[in-house]
Amino acid sequence: ELEEFMDKADADGKALVYIGFGSITVPDPAKLTEEIVRGVDKADVRAIIAKGWSSRGGKGDGESSSPEYSSNCYALDKVPHGWLFPRVKAVLHHGGAGTVGASLSAGKPTLIRPWFGDQYFWAGRVQKLGVGIRVDNLGGDDLVDALRTATTDTVMIEKAAKIGEKIRAEDGVKNAIEVSVLD
Repeated sequence: ELEEFMDKADADGKALVYIGFGSITVPDPAKLTEEIVRGVDKADVRAIIAKGWSSRGGKGDGESSSPEYSSNCYALDKVPHGWLFPRVKAVLHHGGAGTVGASLSAGKPTLIRPWFGDQYFWAGRVQKLGVGIRVDNLGGDDLVDALRTATTDTVMIEKAAKIGEKIRAEDGVKNAIEVSVLD
């Protein structure tokens, strides 16, 4: 079903993005999901949405509810980033170091909605490098603008692709071994 959704996005000429915030706890997960779906629809993209954040779309008061997703969204519990990220146009996530590494290694524009800690650093870093955008507000037009920019800005797309090429060309294990031998 996921691959059919991806193929349909391609056939329809719609940019495909990934959106996921891992296990971040948010005060009102249902509202967050509604804002994301609204932003995806307004940006006229298709999104694969990993439903990991707090209560899996619950109301935020301990009750569980299933949020409604438009036909532009495909919701799933989890998916291997290494398989998916090379196949999408852009990635929106929480800014955890591992997810930043996966999105940049795939050479994709990286949108980060930071929640705490080093996520703010990574959001600033991708923005400074011109390979992504820090998104502070998922409601209103901030998300819409970020999704449109990440999927259409050729300079950002090219910079992200070049960073991905450099990362994939590195031999991190070999470099780590060489550094540890020098110590």
